[in-house]
Amino acid sequence: MYFYLEQIVVEGTTVFADVVEEFSDVRHIAQRFAEWYIRFPKPYVQAFAGLCLPKLLLPFADARDLESFYWFDTLLTYAYCPDDDPHDAEFEPEIYNLIPLVVEKFVCVRVTELMQRVWDPTSSSQTQRLARFLRNLVLDYPCVNVQGKPTQALLTVLHSRLKSSLDEDLFMPIYSKEALENRNTGAAAFLDRQFWFAVKCLKNVFCWQEILSAKALQDLAIDSILNRHLVLGLQCSLISDANILLKAKYICNLLPASWFEGLTGESTIPQLEPMCKALLRIGDGLIAQPSLDRNETREYGKEVCRLLTRLHALKYARLFASENKLKQ
Repeated sequence: MYFYLEQIVVEGTTVFADVVEEFSDVRHIAQRFAEWYIRFPKPYVQAFAGLCLPKLLLPFADARDLESFYWFDTLLTYAYCPDDDPHDAEFEPEIYNLIPLVVEKFVCVRVTELMQRVWDPTSSSQTQRLARFLRNLVLDYPCVNVQGKPTQALLTVLHSRLKSSLDEDLFMPIYSKEALENRNTGAAAFLDRQFWFAVKCLKNVFCWQEILSAKALQDLAIDSILNRHLVLGLQCSLISDANILLKAKYICNLLPASWFEGLTGESTIPQLEPMCKALLRIGDGLIAQPSLDRNETREYGKEVCRLLTRLHALKYARLFASENKLKQ
């Protein structure tokens, strides 16, 4: 694998081997166009040079840390004129829009291709780096917005890759109580491993806040992970498992607080009903455990109430506290 990567890097350095320097260096190409613009701005605009230049520059552009590459520095000072130099202000947009055009026409397209072919949505490190890069891209370049076709294509691929990965890679086994209690079967360990893998994928999905819409994020997080896999994992786990409440708490703390800020009344969002019922089942099961003393069961009950309140399931929290004589 590394051999092929090194071979690609070496071959990449010979791409312009048979091209004269004037046409193989971004600085020389940009300089020729800049001279054209400075000397003849009107013909420059009439010839649509500003639209052609980004395509000429694409082979030199790189999507990694844009501002650190020489092509970016070259375009940053493209056709620079001191303030006291006479030049027609009506043609300045041709210059100001150059880097945004390169970013939109090249960087978005290249990143979309990498997302389609290389990115693994279940990898936390890959997902965090990609999300950080796209977030900076959106903040730094206003041209990267939902009105642009390259950005629309990028977001479509992003959502599609997330959805297909969650559908194909997640699996939550269903075991009998006897199989889970018998450690020799390995069922409990496998269920636990699959559960935390689904939690990891849930965390990865939440990396896309501020990039994907709240509805798209809820569909992926709740419908594709929480209700389909994590709630099932909680239902299949043994109530006597000391980690079951820890698992539920970890899930609840991952859900964004912004989802519940606009809610009125005592009910949570409808998609979280299965999670609320799973919490009630856990609470009832822990309180009924004969191996726990009264103080322990009360603390577990209070924790369940806190988690229900965290989800804005206030009606469930109040009823659970009342039935079990807990102080809220």
